Amino acid sequence: MPRGVTDQFLSLLKRERKAHARTLVLMALFAVPAYFMAELTDQPLLGWIVWMGAGALLLGGGLGALVGRFETRRHEASLREGWNAWMRMSLTAGRLSDVERAVRQKGPAMRVEAIAWTALLVANAVLFGALWADQPWALPFGAGVTVANGIVLGALAGRAAWTFRWVSTFSRALDSLIAEGQVGLWGEV
Repeated sequence: MPRGVTDQFLSLLKRERKAHARTLVLMALFAVPAYFMAELTDQPLLGWIVWMGAGALLLGGGLGALVGRFETRRHEASLREGWNAWMRMSLTAGRLSDVERAVRQKGPAMRVEAIAWTALLVANAVLFGALWADQPWALPFGAGVTVANGIVLGALAGRAAWTFRWVSTFSRALDSLIAEGQVGLWGEV
């Protein structure tokens, strides 16, 4: 079993895998109220707004997978260029993206997720109020909110699924390299 910096990096990979698995579960759970809001807006049982939401969910999943693919390729390139820097930076980082930003000497990432989640929550609350008050603008607004819900949930799930798969594959490969003695404390032996 490796000790020191490599052990910390393996622990970081494990935490990253758990975080993406948790994101997948949360997106599946959040899909239930999103479907509920779409059904409230639409005619009962799978009307056109629900189908729009399903299409947006698929579109978002594809976009999220593309973003995940871009991010993991960037991680791979950075790892190839600076394995030792990744090992050093993993000591203080909580996520792989933090390690990569530190290696590239970039500042902290802008966290737009909180703003997006707040806007989505407010939009769903406004939609619920509009539906409750039977407002005439609730149907087109509901269609927009349903599409936004689908794209956001799909994108986050797609990115999490891609990154989860990549981290799992990378962890297994790294474990086998360590077992064979090809990777030591700071890199290649």
